Formats: sequence, C-alpha cells, structure tokens
Amino acid sequence: PTRGHYADLSFEIADKGLGRTHGFQRYGFEAKGFYPLRRDGRVLLALHAGLDYMGNGASAPFYELNTVGGISS
Repeated sequence: PTRGHYADLSFEIADKGLGRTHGFQRYGFEAKGFYPLRRDGRVLLALHAGLDYMGNGASAPFYELNTVGGISS
C-alpha cells in the first residue's frame, strides 16, 4: 500500500463452562498507517502499533501467552 489506514479490534474468551479447566480472556488492538512522503509515492512512512491484554493469563495454556516476554513481563 502507498497510503491509508487499518485498524483491528479483537477479543477471545475461553470460558471454564466450555469444557476447559481454567478460563481466560484476551483483548487486542492493532493499527497501521501509511503516509506518502513524496508526491510520486515511492517513499512513504509506515507506522504500526499494537496492544494485547490477557485477563487471568496465569490460567492460560503456554501457547496462548503473549509472544514477547510472556505473562510476567
């Protein structure tokens, strides 16, 4: 892309009532922006930001933990 915006809001709920032994929730937000720095569009500024929160993460399986640092960072 050479210009524009993108945003994504997500949530995941793994409830104990659905056959799991422990429950947890995950909430996430991601945003991207592309801004041309020259009129011909060959040089642009790309920005990316993301947030991820896991409630009751100590009960989540290891493969569901955040990818950088885990639950204790």
